[in-house]
Amino acid sequence: MGRLVDNIETYLEAADTGDILEIGMDRGEGSTPWFINYAKRKGIRYVGCDIMRQKQMTQLLNNPPEHCEFHIMPGEDYLRSVLDSDQKFSAVYLDNFDWNYWGEKGNGLITNQKKDYEAHHPHCPQFDNVHSQAAHLNQCILLTACLTPNAVVVCDDTWYDADNLVYLGKCGAAIPYLVSIGFCVTHTQGVKQNSCVVLTRQCS
Repeated sequence: MGRLVDNIETYLEAADTGDILEIGMDRGEGSTPWFINYAKRKGIRYVGCDIMRQKQMTQLLNNPPEHCEFHIMPGEDYLRSVLDSDQKFSAVYLDNFDWNYWGEKGNGLITNQKKDYEAHHPHCPQFDNVHSQAAHLNQCILLTACLTPNAVVVCDDTWYDADNLVYLGKCGAAIPYLVSIGFCVTHTQGVKQNSCVVLTRQCS
């Protein structure tokens, strides 16, 4: 979420009044409490989904606010479970399946995340950047039928590579798909760890 948290409400103004969905919940950067409080102010429902239970969400899971629901499972599995329901999302924050910025040399953070992912979900795809992009693309494909007409999608850890004129990072494969179904890139910010992209259907 980074610096975007202070300005994200500006981008959510284009959204309808469906539920808010966060795939990849807070690990200290502040996204989950912000979205929960925003949903409460707007009188809408917050849905949080994460592949594993972690310490930052323990209190929420033990005593969930009335306007919230939480799911401990991969985002794709959750979205498949609601495909035949009438649940609709007007704002989606995609920040799951961590991105390895350090390549083969690795990094302590990404090494620990890999161990956690493999311990909790050994059946999940290989923990690498290709599968991170695949997961986010699959989530957006599954979201297609679950979005309100004026939904807003926020892609964390994703940036525009000006040298190659493409998007890189977690949602590097998902953004072309979203554009193909009528979304437009409204905002880009930062590079690599401090990056995000916001898409809306307000293209004019």
